[in-house]
Amino acid sequence: MAAIAITCLLLYKVAQYFLKDQYKAAYFTILILVLCFSSVDIYFTLFSSFLRIRYYLVIVVLLPGLCFIWLKAKPISIGVNRLLNSFSVFFLLLFLINNQGLIRQVIHRQLMAHKPERDLRPVNSSFPDIYILLLDGYANNNNLKKYWHFSNDPFLDSLRKDGFFVLGSSLSNYPYTVQTVSTMLNMDYHQTSYALTDNPFLLEIANNKTVDLLSDKGYQIHNFSLFDFNTHPSPFHLAVFSEKSLMAHFINQTVFYFVSFNQSQENVLSTVTLDRERKLVSKVVELTKQASDQPKFVYGHFFLTHPPFI
Repeated sequence: MAAIAITCLLLYKVAQYFLKDQYKAAYFTILILVLCFSSVDIYFTLFSSFLRIRYYLVIVVLLPGLCFIWLKAKPISIGVNRLLNSFSVFFLLLFLINNQGLIRQVIHRQLMAHKPERDLRPVNSSFPDIYILLLDGYANNNNLKKYWHFSNDPFLDSLRKDGFFVLGSSLSNYPYTVQTVSTMLNMDYHQTSYALTDNPFLLEIANNKTVDLLSDKGYQIHNFSLFDFNTHPSPFHLAVFSEKSLMAHFINQTVFYFVSFNQSQENVLSTVTLDRERKLVSKVVELTKQASDQPKFVYGHFFLTHPPFI
């Protein structure tokens, strides 16, 4: 926060030096801050569908330049003052709307800290164990045959033989893992699959209905996924999906998103190793051999089938 304040002050002083007017310098500083802190909103809302990022960056650089020339040549009127104030309020509201999921998450975390222990129902040992084995990015058998001339029948038949239900022509309703997993674990479709960040979907995964329902039924929850659940963190979660601080999330809404996004992808690749996948398999296999009076819910999320195909 201190770094942001110092940057704003320096920007204002530089603008004041060239514009020779404190009010013009303040307006120019506000414009730069609005463009910087709303970069992701502007890009995804206005440009991502029909303009490439290089054109977007040209516009973002060109607009302050034209504004600087205009401020240098023209006096500031009350109308312009009100217009700029309206823009500031608009982008502040846009930020709050887009981050309402994160705000709710902070409130929920506070409530969970004072929540009494759940009154569990008597364990019913007749309930079956439930295993969800999700192979991230794995094509269905029909597409493997059609595009790669590869039959996955032996592997799928072995799963069916062991009692697993295998979808023959599985398709995802959403383009990204966080969207698919959040709707799967909450047993409902999203009202909208569009969001500027993963936070709304990560919030739904952390507080998913499946875990709450099965916990009430007396199930042991074993989370070996990419994501942390509120009550059951995963030893195999990926750093890119970890909860971010409010400041980190705020920075990801700025122009630095275009740098941090690539860094996030590198974080994923650096943490997904063959050893990690082997340990995950061992954990799941170990649970299948454990006898227990309580039914088990095991969610194993494998990344081996996802690029970069380690």
